[in-house]
Amino acid sequence: MINEKMTKKIVCIIGIEFDFTREPRILQEIYALRGQYHLIGVGKSPHPDVDEFIDITKNKKLLDVFLDKILRYIKYYFPFLLRFRYRRVLKHIDKIKPDCISVHHIESAILAYGKSNKMIFNSHEFIPKQNDGNLLWKLSKGWMINRNLPKVFKHTFIMYVEGDAVKEAYLNYFRNVPKMVVIPNATKAWPDLIPVPVMQKDIKIVHHGLASIGRGLETFIDVASILGSGYSLHLYLMKSDIFPEYYNRLKKYSSRFSNVYFYDVVPYDNIVPTINRFDIGLCLFKSGNYHTQFTTVPNKFWEYISARVVPLVSKESAMSRICESNQFGIVSEKPEVQEIVKTILDLNAADIFKQKKRLNDLHDQFIAEKCIYPIILNCVKQVL
Repeated sequence: MINEKMTKKIVCIIGIEFDFTREPRILQEIYALRGQYHLIGVGKSPHPDVDEFIDITKNKKLLDVFLDKILRYIKYYFPFLLRFRYRRVLKHIDKIKPDCISVHHIESAILAYGKSNKMIFNSHEFIPKQNDGNLLWKLSKGWMINRNLPKVFKHTFIMYVEGDAVKEAYLNYFRNVPKMVVIPNATKAWPDLIPVPVMQKDIKIVHHGLASIGRGLETFIDVASILGSGYSLHLYLMKSDIFPEYYNRLKKYSSRFSNVYFYDVVPYDNIVPTINRFDIGLCLFKSGNYHTQFTTVPNKFWEYISARVVPLVSKESAMSRICESNQFGIVSEKPEVQEIVKTILDLNAADIFKQKKRLNDLHDQFIAEKCIYPIILNCVKQVL
């Protein structure tokens, strides 16, 4: 361990809100850097490819438990409290003196900025308008995020964003933005998967991800209920920590329909082969949030592509640009029930299977080995 530290540069990955075994963007960074750098992780659930890990859920003092509860609501208002809560982590980072710090999302950025002049900020999304459809969020958390971001930018060497639309939004919204690099959320290569034939009387529709109340997932259930026999909806949903009751509400709402199925979530590395058997992947949200409507290109979009499942997106979304420029996918005019139903009914099994074969032909263009790992490695080399 000591010899390795002496021979390899140290990269500290900080994601205090994330599980290092499930968060795709952190996993992609680990996969890109493992073996070439000495990796130190700060977050939840250690990953085996991280050389050292500081699990923030362990060894809590009574004061830490108390701070966790109140920081859930005020961490953006009083950054010094966030730093006090993780004082031992920061002390350890000072002792290690990493060559590069990579922070994930605004919480970790607020915690760590100033600890290194070689900081990479993984914005993930367009966070200034991440939940701006909610007036309370806009006036509280949103306002404080916007207040803290310029400070974070001053200490950021490179910022990762998930797509061109996010990059454009930052440039339009802020005067001084650090160098931005687009890191798509593509998956690793799955060369052995093949497009599964589509049955006209059994078209399988899938959606997976977080059961977040802001995504309006009832829309998908309504779509399945109108489509009726010949179509089925398959949901792999993870309960939200903020509002876990929403998952149970969705199950209860869908219980009236015989063509809606719920499944347990699967580990990140098993998502693509698990959903390969489906035909259409729903990747559109009935949301009033700017980011979700116009700039997001979420993990599930790329996972559908790798699984040879045809993504269905809305025309207003950033995903439609990618679909149209590469001639794949299904684009609905609006993320409304009737529009989605009409879009699906306009397709037959042969149309869908043709799209699946198109995704198979494009597979090598949209894999992490080509469009993520080399870019991350190059960025870290620039920082160092």
